[in-house]
Parts: sequence; structure tokens; C-alpha cells
Amino acid sequence: MRRDDLYSAADREQVLAERRDALTKRIEDGSERLAGVQAQREAIEALPRRERGEALSRVDSLESRSRSQLRRLEDQLAEMPVPGDTARREFAIADRVLAERRQLAICAAHIAPPAYITNELGRRPSDPAKRAAWDRGVSEVERYRQQHGVVDRNHALGVEPKQRAELARREAELRRLRQVQRQLGRDLGKVRMRERRRGLGIAR
Repeated sequence: MRRDDLYSAADREQVLAERRDALTKRIEDGSERLAGVQAQREAIEALPRRERGEALSRVDSLESRSRSQLRRLEDQLAEMPVPGDTARREFAIADRVLAERRQLAICAAHIAPPAYITNELGRRPSDPAKRAAWDRGVSEVERYRQQHGVVDRNHALGVEPKQRAELARREAELRRLRQVQRQLGRDLGKVRMRERRRGLGIAR
């Protein structure tokens, strides 16, 4: 779905930006080291000629290696593409829109919960602790449905997906839903029996 595409693109932008930042930091560190080597050279060159000898040779070698390494890093940076931020900005906007829609769905569920909510969580309880668990369950369900494009009006998590990664995410969401059902005092045996009779999308 569109959100997943945006997430992938935003993640690629972020990874590239982090790599570029890390390389820039290495170049800055290399420049500081080179400046230190040059300071050593100046200090050695200020010594009497008979005291320079091997020390000057060592600092020459170190400066040469430092310059070579710095050039390689600068070449890498020049070849690295500059990351944009379009996908990251679009993803942030999409997440805000989804969050707003999710909040609207939660508010609507308080007034008239849809079948896929009452099937799994029942009506909103009057007990404060159970009501908090119910609200959390509704939020979890709506988040999952939005992120995975579930439109089924009877099945909370939709039909079981074929792809392994999607199935694993659905299983994780199902475990969270079961935890909420336990907190609500729902009889999971009866819930599962009802699911099997109706062929609900979350039946296991």
C-alpha cells in the first residue's frame, strides 16, 4: 500500500543521509588529524638540523598517509548521491493523517462500535480499568487496519495473508488483541468457537 511504499522510500533516504553524515564526520576527523600532523612538522622543523633527522622522516610518512586517506574519503563523498527529504516529509504527513483518521475511528467506535470491534471486544465497558483496555484494543485494531489496508467490516484483522512477513505481523497483532480480550474478561474459548462458526478473519 501507499504508506509502505513511502516508508521504504523514507527509510532509504534516512539510511543515505546517515551514511553521508558518517562519512562527513570521518572527513572532519581526518582533516583535524592532518592539521595535527602539520603542527608536528612545524615543531620538528623548528628544531636544530641535527635533531630533525628521523623525526622529520616519520612525520613526512604520516602526513602522506593522512593526505591520501583524506582524499579517498573526499572522493567517496563526491560520488555519494545527496539524499533528498521528499519521501521523509511525505511519510511524516501520511502518518499524521493516519493518526487523525485513527482517532476519528476510535471516537466513532465509542459512539457506535462497528461489528468487527464488538465481535472481538464487545461494547465499551463502564468499568474504568476495562474501559482503558477496550480503548487500547480499539486503537490497536484501527492502527493495524489502516497500516495494512483492511476494509472488511466484520473481520477485525481481515483475512489471513499469504506472505510470511505479513502473516508474522498479523500474528503479533492477534496476540495483542488476545491480551486485551483477557483483560476484558472475555471467554476466549467462546470467542474462538464463534470465530470458527462465522469463519472470522482472526480465527486460528
